[in-house]
Amino acid sequence: MKLHLALLLFASTPALASGPWVDKGFWRMNEATGNAVASSVPAPTGTAVNAPIVLNSCNAGSNCRSFNGTNSHVTVPYGAVFDPGGNDLRYSAFIKPSLPKPPNG
Repeated sequence: MKLHLALLLFASTPALASGPWVDKGFWRMNEATGNAVASSVPAPTGTAVNAPIVLNSCNAGSNCRSFNGTNSHVTVPYGAVFDPGGNDLRYSAFIKPSLPKPPNG
């Protein structure tokens, strides 16, 4: 099974632990070539390791990276944009397995 992943990092606005939330980084991992993983908001560029690009494999023919479950990963270096100060910092990952959805029942 291949997993397709996107990572979102966000922080609350000052003094509001419950939000509103501000995007600090969003790595769609949908590049067409190379190992660089760019954020769609101003944040450091990551590097994919053993996570090859699979062209036209996601929704609407967009590209994804394939993670093998053993030694695939993406590393994003530190950037000042990630410092939440006294605010909360949260992250989410969106994962799409490549297997078809099983039938209900």
